[in-house]
Amino acid sequence: MKLMRCPCRLLVPKKSQRVAVDLIKRMSLYELNKPEEPSQEDCCQNGCNPCVFDIYKNQLKLWEQNRGYTSTERHDLLSQTRLKPFILKSITTLTANTNLYTFQAAIKDNKNTVGILPYKAGQYLALRLCNDTEKSSFVTRDYTIISNKNDQENCSFQVLIKLYDNSQTSEYIKKIHIGDITYWRGPYGDFVYEPNKFRNLLMICIGTGIAPMYPIINEILNNEDDETVIMLMFGCRRPSEIIFREQLSSMSNFWNFNYICYLSQGYSIKDKKYSETFVHGKISEEHIKSCFKFPVENLQVLVCGSKVFTDEVLNTLLTSGIPKTNVYIF
Repeated sequence: MKLMRCPCRLLVPKKSQRVAVDLIKRMSLYELNKPEEPSQEDCCQNGCNPCVFDIYKNQLKLWEQNRGYTSTERHDLLSQTRLKPFILKSITTLTANTNLYTFQAAIKDNKNTVGILPYKAGQYLALRLCNDTEKSSFVTRDYTIISNKNDQENCSFQVLIKLYDNSQTSEYIKKIHIGDITYWRGPYGDFVYEPNKFRNLLMICIGTGIAPMYPIINEILNNEDDETVIMLMFGCRRPSEIIFREQLSSMSNFWNFNYICYLSQGYSIKDKKYSETFVHGKISEEHIKSCFKFPVENLQVLVCGSKVFTDEVLNTLLTSGIPKTNVYIF
């Protein structure tokens, strides 16, 4: 007996089939983006304000208000309210005591990693300094996300970590090996970069304070429609401690990016590898004021470093006539 092809398939045009498939995908992603209610194990019991339970209530309200809107962001893989497992995939040495760590969502066989992690340039994640999820209290440490989410495969992210001697946090980081699972929560941070909002962007930072600046610079330079002009003032002790040194040199090939390295312990001509601009000494009030070559109303300033450093820089900016609304301190 000859089998007949089912005529039903002929009644559904290929375009309609694609629409149906896309609808199913959108519905699936929408459900994945529903905020997860935190458990008691997700709360550090340290009286944080806001608590993860407060964050959950606010997110749930927004999710219900936006019902029907679909995002490719995977809140099921990275959440502000629940600790999520990520595998350490690689460690890249940047300086003698500073490394770039890449973590990937801990999903079996790397499946179901469609979409992107929900973070923006300049935001940070909280790392749990203990893998024992049975403990009722724990400590977290915050690390700025270095990577741009659209460039990361399999829902991964990168953070910059400096290792210190006699540090509980550093001792924990040193014990993590490739393939180990760690627990993260976030992203956090209220800074939102708006392309072309300001004509000029001045970044002032020291040491690992470059962490939030780096992804913002990348975001601007990778956007052909963004004509914001960037000036980076970066301070450290010596040339060997310049973080992202090669990358900064490459970025300087763009017309709208320039940077100066301020070296507190000095340098010699042989220390230069690229067409870098070195200045002997710490970033001072005179150095900062020398960069004001444009109307202050068209200037946004981003600052990151120790509290002593950021307080001094902020005072210089305000006494120089820069509106406080134009300054953001990470």
